[in-house]
Amino acid sequence: MTHALNAVLPSNVAAHVINALGFNTNKGIFSDAWNAISDAGSAAWGHITDVASNIWNLTSGAFTNVSQLALNFIQEAHSNATTITSQAATDFLEFLRPYKEDMGALWDQVVESVGQITGN
Repeated sequence: MTHALNAVLPSNVAAHVINALGFNTNKGIFSDAWNAISDAGSAAWGHITDVASNIWNLTSGAFTNVSQLALNFIQEAHSNATTITSQAATDFLEFLRPYKEDMGALWDQVVESVGQITGN
């Protein structure tokens, strides 16, 4: 890089340009470029893991709330099944459907409770 810049620019200007770009002429342009890319990649990965951690914290709290709603529904269905309409039970089941895989056995308990209410 230095030779190419020296061909078109005076050496003091070429050196200034190289230093301004942050390339260390002793290591070579490719080494410096690789280090810059590696540093940027590390910083980006750190940011991605921070964002993923924040999302997990938010969603795990939401899932805890969904699980608590399901447990409350099951308890209410067993103690006051006559106060819950078939439509409300079916709507609640549909509300929980996106969490079906995550809920595991709790999902089966909700389905059973909804079946008792709706007669299905």
